[in-house]
Amino acid sequence: SGTANAQATAAGVASATATAYAYGGHGGAGIDGGNKGGNAATANGFAYAASGSGTASASLTANGGSGGTGYSGANGGNGASVTLTDDVSGSTTGTLYLNQTANGGAGGYSYGGTAGTAGKATSNLTYANGNASSFTTTVQATGGTGGSSNVGTTTAGSTGNASATVSGVGSLSLSAYGTGGAGGSGGGSNSSGSNGASGNAVAQGTTAGSSNANVLAQGSGGSGGSGVSAGRKGGDGVTATATAAAFTGSGSANATARTYG
Repeated sequence: SGTANAQATAAGVASATATAYAYGGHGGAGIDGGNKGGNAATANGFAYAASGSGTASASLTANGGSGGTGYSGANGGNGASVTLTDDVSGSTTGTLYLNQTANGGAGGYSYGGTAGTAGKATSNLTYANGNASSFTTTVQATGGTGGSSNVGTTTAGSTGNASATVSGVGSLSLSAYGTGGAGGSGGGSNSSGSNGASGNAVAQGTTAGSSNANVLAQGSGGSGGSGVSAGRKGGDGVTATATAAAFTGSGSANATARTYG
């Protein structure tokens, strides 16, 4: 396993857009009992956009690879975890958009063995901007799906944790989404479904003067995997957490926290 890295930088007087996508490699297949599919590679990167007085937009999406498949009793490979911390930024006196997204990789499927584990997703952003007249930020994290199996052992989904603390001087909009991965599913008489994972989101936004601040935190728990045969059970879905806070000088402050699970 290794690391996929993507970097994007853009600068323009009127407008600037920097978009980076990083995709971790998938694990290779494994064959026969005692062997396993390969583990996946993680991903990271950076995006920066700068404009004089126009719109500046910086976006980074990092996707962990999926674990390799195990055949003829081999175990599945593990999906890759992804962690992003303060990997987007920008500068303008106009409108600024920042988007940072982390996606964990899925556990590898196993035919007759144990499926691979799912990768966690963590996306954290702390950012202060003292120039933009309008500042919109989105931070997202989605945990990987657990590995499935036809007659072997499935695995649980993995957590998605998103956290953002941002401040500005103009109108501010902040959204954080944490989504847990679904559990792996069983496809035969010996396989039950596994549990989903929690999704957690924390968002705090602050702006100055008479500008408005709108903040959303949304946590979504992953669903349980299915179990299709008599005597086998589906996995459990799980709960989620969300915390939102908005602060402003004399403007309107709106904070919304939502959970699904």
